[in-house]
Amino acid sequence: MDYKAKLVSVFEKCPFLDKSVIARDADMDPGNFRRYVANNSTPVTEKVYNKIFPALQKAQDNFQKALDNE
Repeated sequence: MDYKAKLVSVFEKCPFLDKSVIARDADMDPGNFRRYVANNSTPVTEKVYNKIFPALQKAQDNFQKALDNE
């Protein structure tokens, strides 16, 4: 699986997600986090992906809940 492509794709489709909040939830430095989710040459290992994905899923769920409450 291309973990980098999957993360980049999510943020291209959902640019409104707050990268700083997701980085904090993933317990990562925001600068490092941005390198992982940007379309560049920084590799994303399975370990990094597994650290980021739950926080990303939480952000998407929270956004959907906010939309549903409007």
